[in-house]
Amino acid sequence: MADSASLQLTHSLEDTWQNILDVIKENINKRSFSTWFAPVKALSISPETIEVSVPNRFFCEWIDNHYSSLVQNAITQVLGDSKKIKYIVKDENNKINKSPYSAADWQHETEKPVERNEIEIPFSTRINERYHFENFIVGDNNNFATAAAKAVGEAPGKTNYNPLIIYGHTGLGKTHLIQAIGNRSRIKDPSIKVFYASSETFTSHFINSIQRNKVSEFSAFYRSCDILLLDDIQFFSKKGKTQ
Repeated sequence: MADSASLQLTHSLEDTWQNILDVIKENINKRSFSTWFAPVKALSISPETIEVSVPNRFFCEWIDNHYSSLVQNAITQVLGDSKKIKYIVKDENNKINKSPYSAADWQHETEKPVERNEIEIPFSTRINERYHFENFIVGDNNNFATAAAKAVGEAPGKTNYNPLIIYGHTGLGKTHLIQAIGNRSRIKDPSIKVFYASSETFTSHFINSIQRNKVSEFSAFYRSCDILLLDDIQFFSKKGKTQ
């Protein structure tokens, strides 16, 4: 009897969550649903709370920031009342992290800001102004990276992706995407200091600073940037001092 009751409860939970997903699916486009809601699984439902598992913390932040009203409306439509959502992350072994949290629980540690008059940035941002999110081709293989990059561009240093590392094969648009971060942030705040460099440029700058005994100026310059965009960082793998 106990096994039968447990099976019935699980089935009810799955059906309830599926009904909620069906309502959400009717109100957003197919790509957004596939990216943000298809991976979300219900773990439990209580009178006050719905616990769901998500692949990582960014899902919690994105859903909470962009779809919280939609989710609550779907819950109310299916269950008749609203409930608090708790997100639980699965680790790399697909095990449940036992510490539930919501986006509102996150805190971001910030370092003491660099005074802007400490160093004069000697060159431009080096960003290609043609690289924007609006002209980046989004598909199933890059929609998650695009969403993460947009979040960083909208709120630099205030997301859980700090740093954000994007990887993939040659020719898939990594350079376009990371420079789009800089262009988006500069549109939102023209005073923000953004610098883009390839790993070769960064390494050359570092070596020159050693040769000229200006390592402190090198460090001060890079630390003065609000956003640092580094391309092809895999080439740092055997360069211990540069790392």
